[in-house]
Amino acid sequence: MAEAYLAAPAITAELGGIRLAPHQVDAASRLLALLGEWGGAVLADATGLGKTFVAIAVARVMGPALVIAPAALRNMWKESLTRAGRSGAEPPDDERQQEDRVKTQTASAEVR
Repeated sequence: MAEAYLAAPAITAELGGIRLAPHQVDAASRLLALLGEWGGAVLADATGLGKTFVAIAVARVMGPALVIAPAALRNMWKESLTRAGRSGAEPPDDERQQEDRVKTQTASAEVR
C-alpha cells in the first residue's frame, strides 16, 4: 500500500473555488492509491469532513465518475461541482421520470 500511495498522482488542494483541507488531500491521495492497487475504494468518513470534495478531487484525476446518492442530495452535489469548477450531467427528465416510476412500482409491489 505504501508503494501505491507514493506512486499515486499528486492531489492539489485547489478545486476551483474550494481549497481542500490537509486531511482531505490525504484522503484523496489514499483513495487514489487504493484505486490504483485494488481497483476500488470506500470513503467512509464521519459527517462534515468533506467527503463530497474528496470525491470530486479523486474524480478530477481519475476521469468521469458516476455519483449514486439519495435524490435529496442532488442539489448539494450540483452546487459542490459548480464551486469546484466542474459540471455534472444528469439523466434527462424523461429518464428520471422513468426511474421514479420503476421505484414507485417496486415500492408498491413490496408493500402488498
